[in-house]
Amino acid sequence: MDYENARDVNLQRVLTEAAAFGRVIVRRAYADWTRYAKAQGALREAGFEELHQFTTGSGTKNATDIHLTVDAMDLLYTRPIDVFMLVTADSDFAKLARRIREGGKKVIGLGAKRRVGRALVQSCDQFIYYDQTPGPNAALPETAYAEEARLVPLRSEPAAQKHGTERAATKGEKLSERHHVVLEAMPAAADDEGRVYGGPLHESIRRIRPDFSYRDFGYSSFLKFIESLAPIIRTRRDPDASDFAVWVDPEFERLVPHIENMPTEEPDVGVALDPAVQNHIDKQWADLLGNRKRLAGSRAAQVVADEYGVERLSDTPLKDLQGVLDAAPMLARRWKRERASLVPLD
Repeated sequence: MDYENARDVNLQRVLTEAAAFGRVIVRRAYADWTRYAKAQGALREAGFEELHQFTTGSGTKNATDIHLTVDAMDLLYTRPIDVFMLVTADSDFAKLARRIREGGKKVIGLGAKRRVGRALVQSCDQFIYYDQTPGPNAALPETAYAEEARLVPLRSEPAAQKHGTERAATKGEKLSERHHVVLEAMPAAADDEGRVYGGPLHESIRRIRPDFSYRDFGYSSFLKFIESLAPIIRTRRDPDASDFAVWVDPEFERLVPHIENMPTEEPDVGVALDPAVQNHIDKQWADLLGNRKRLAGSRAAQVVADEYGVERLSDTPLKDLQGVLDAAPMLARRWKRERASLVPLD
């Protein structure tokens, strides 16, 4: 920890973030402690060793930085450490971060976004901003999709119009910052068959943007973040891969730069519903909806169960309403789940 640069950090936050990467072996804070004597008690309680560097004359800052750098290089070659966390926003440490990575170790940066330089962020494998509050939904737990969930149609036309006309899929759709974050990482995440899965995609985004966090956008999981990009970017769970596939909906190819490098074909994974079945389900959902704004999830689930000739949706390969949307691109363009509801995209 470059304490002089990060003295406003919450020490518990530092330890919590570090613990996510493994057992914390070394904890060191660097500063001229004659200037920050009052902080030493809290650091000791948090298990930090305070490394002192007298700061006199014109080279005060560099003296502390050099001390930290020399110790880091010593640890790189003499201790069994796999991950280094640099708590600082000082871009002077960008070269140190790159050198540690060249030594085969992972580098995590932790600093104040309002002060950090881009060079340091890009030199780390991952960068965490300790002064940035996550989005409003970040702390919400994953919500199981129960049959009591409620559905809201993506279409705003009156019910009488829903059966006779098809919504223009590309109407009003634009690429957001979130779309660009994902699209720029998709080519590098593709496997030999051109498929993109959630795990490799997340890693690809982190390599390009070390400071990326889906929580900063207000989502509690990477899957929820990707699902928010519908209808331009689609997802479907792949039970065989214990992951989810990601692709660009062909109807929105015109919006996507370098589309030739993007997967645009719906992957042959999981369960797929026949287009005629999707249309039939959609019509029945719309009929049940009538003039109401919401359709109870239990009633929507029963429609699908009836298609399979079973009593409950859970007795089908789709299991739940999210499984229905995963298996039905046409329905997914018109109905979208958010927590325990489906809400309109328009």
